[in-house]
Amino acid sequence: MPSYSEQTMRFLFSSLPAHGHAYPLIPTALAVREAGHEVLFVTGKTFCENIRAFGLDAVDAGITIAEGLVVANEGPYDRRTVTCERETLLRAQTFGSVLPRIFLEELTPLLRGWRPDLVVHDPANFGASLAAHRCGIGAVCHGYGLVVDENDVAIGECLSRFTEQVGLPWPGGFARGGSDPYLDVYPVSLQGPQHVTTAPRFPQRSVAVDAPDSPTEPVRRLRALRGERAVVYLTLGTGFGTASVLRQALDGLLPLGVDVIVSAGPTVDVRDLGPVPDSVLLFDWVPQAAVLRQADLAVHHGGSGTTLAVLSAGLPQLIVPQGADQFVNTAAVVDGGAGLCLFPSSFSADTVGTCVRRLLDDTAVRTRAGEVAAEMAAMPSPAENLPVLEELAASGRGDRSPAERP
Repeated sequence: MPSYSEQTMRFLFSSLPAHGHAYPLIPTALAVREAGHEVLFVTGKTFCENIRAFGLDAVDAGITIAEGLVVANEGPYDRRTVTCERETLLRAQTFGSVLPRIFLEELTPLLRGWRPDLVVHDPANFGASLAAHRCGIGAVCHGYGLVVDENDVAIGECLSRFTEQVGLPWPGGFARGGSDPYLDVYPVSLQGPQHVTTAPRFPQRSVAVDAPDSPTEPVRRLRALRGERAVVYLTLGTGFGTASVLRQALDGLLPLGVDVIVSAGPTVDVRDLGPVPDSVLLFDWVPQAAVLRQADLAVHHGGSGTTLAVLSAGLPQLIVPQGADQFVNTAAVVDGGAGLCLFPSSFSADTVGTCVRRLLDDTAVRTRAGEVAAEMAAMPSPAENLPVLEELAASGRGDRSPAERP
């Protein structure tokens, strides 16, 4: 494959302003910049500082998912008080109309002014793809999890109506960015065959990153605590955490004689978790990739970023899904033999303890987790995939893909 690395190009990365959407794109953006190209990252105003922490240039456009839900609901939104039917409708309107419209409107003048050679967007930021195609610029969808087009029928219907309104084609396939070439970070062994054969598709290793300004205290204290006891990492992520679920999980872990490090996230005040013994470390936020390198097992919500980070670390995992894409990740991990799950209907302190005890003793699950980690390590890194992006940028067309990697 020819290299275009001697020619400086412009790459615009764009994601929704959330960790699970933006962080998977950062290693690729850093690899592109390291190769000497110009990189600009576009996301919501609330998340630009997170991007700049990695030394990347960032400008704001669009709104958060939470803000989009308020727009769709025409007023304050609380998922705890709406019916499942209403939540499905609001989610479809948010991702299929509200967010695409705002990103399309705000990205279009930026693209026309800066004129990147390629736009790289996360799957849920379809407005970035539409803006690129409106401006005649190639676009690539950068995956962050499992492709689940069949679970997004309602979103697809909204997108179809929206693209008709704005006079742009809707090729289908919301979860992989329509017809845009797709960088697939999910291990093939945990995907269904219909996802593996999706084309044009380019496998790429999922790389878990911690911001350079991440707090160092969690890792320092974990190292000081570490002895002969197993270390369990517990988190419910950045969007679905509740004190009651975290506390029940903790109560299930305490009798097992393990050390626990907890990342409460922005939705939980650690003070609401109550008193804990010295074997438990409570933090609002931890550098997840660094913590996983010292852990033996993870109990988490099943968000794509955390799921892939745990898989990459080769750890057994207990998933307690709460919403969004967490249920499809749960199915992939459990069906693939790399972990166990507890759905809300069966979740309790006792069931958490039972499952974690089993995982600590189950050599088959640990072996399978190691196999998946090895599979992921063998996938092309962002730097190794750079020629793919350079050729797509040089072609000038998002619907023309280079030959598959040998």
